[in-house]
Amino acid sequence: GRPRIISEIEPLAAGVLMAYLPGDEGGQAIAEILYGEVNPSGKLPYTYPRASGDLIHYDYKYSETKDPQFGNKAINPQFAFGDGLSYTTFQYSDLVLSQARVGTLDSLRISVTVTNVGAREGMEAVQLYVRDEYASITPSAKRLRGFSKINLQPGEKKVVQFCLGAHDLRFVDRDDCWRVEAGDYTVMIGPLSKAFYAAWDSQETLK
Repeated sequence: GRPRIISEIEPLAAGVLMAYLPGDEGGQAIAEILYGEVNPSGKLPYTYPRASGDLIHYDYKYSETKDPQFGNKAINPQFAFGDGLSYTTFQYSDLVLSQARVGTLDSLRISVTVTNVGAREGMEAVQLYVRDEYASITPSAKRLRGFSKINLQPGEKKVVQFCLGAHDLRFVDRDDCWRVEAGDYTVMIGPLSKAFYAAWDSQETLK
């Protein structure tokens, strides 16, 4: 019911299959993946620890990246939230934001092109993360704000679109209220990132 520490053996393996509690037919499903009959597409829904007691939230603060033990990396999980392998390779390109400055009543439209550059059909979970560069309380290094799972044939490409509003960037402030603040933000999808400024600024009672 909890992750096993595999930091010593993971470097020796070409891949790790996470089967959780697969049930009576789990053996068949695992065999089909290992023999390549099925192309896996799952992504980790949590951060997999590297050491016992090493509990890291995926939306950690920048302050948590500081090394308090003079040599041991502060944020160094075995596998990060959202990680997952496939028998094919996906390439991200052309990250486009509808505007560089978002007004108080506007929303931000985001698009990115994903291409299957491998030799097999596969599914990819395209994950949208956002980082608030400055805030009245320490902001998270990144927060998942959306995702879309797509299926691509070899050589096929698709444009994936997202839409961000003020509601997507709010956080709980020091007064225990939902708050969104005007300022600089960064959008991150795969290895790509782009910055924008949002004029959104509001506070409402926590519900």
